Amino acid sequence: MEAMVVAKYVVMAPVLDERGRRRWAAAESVAIGYGGDALVSAATGLARQTIANGRRELADGEGATARIRRVGAGRPGIDATQPGLAAALEALVEPLTRGDPMSPLRWTCKSRARLTAALVADGWRVSSTTVGRLLHTATVCRRYKSAARGRPMRIATRSSSTSTGRRPCFSRPASR
Repeated sequence: MEAMVVAKYVVMAPVLDERGRRRWAAAESVAIGYGGDALVSAATGLARQTIANGRRELADGEGATARIRRVGAGRPGIDATQPGLAAALEALVEPLTRGDPMSPLRWTCKSRARLTAALVADGWRVSSTTVGRLLHTATVCRRYKSAARGRPMRIATRSSSTSTGRRPCFSRPASR
């Protein structure tokens, strides 16, 4: 019996999403009857609780929706887990910010790696990717030393520039 479930699962697994996998496993468990949860769990590697959740969904008759997970499911945002991180980053960037004070776009010479290291040293748990995302939302871009000294920034390809001709935030400098 377990071999049949494994054979079905091997065929179906690549085309199923999280909800489909849960419901398929629940349908197999119901079809098997007593001990179905344990057998399907052993055959597929899914947790028994996942199969039980699928059975509950089938019994409730939850229809198909565009969402795979419920609203609010998933990892909470950085603002919820570490409030004040954006303000701490802003405090690090503000003294070294360049650009027109009236312009919404500001420039900094510190790299994401240095900003991340400074935040980690202050006790924040943050990655360089998250720092880059926070800087992008705060409209702070990285300006390289050659551009900060007044030399024009060279753009390697047309695809790396924006419609305004500016270099995208935190891109690599063009080779000279």
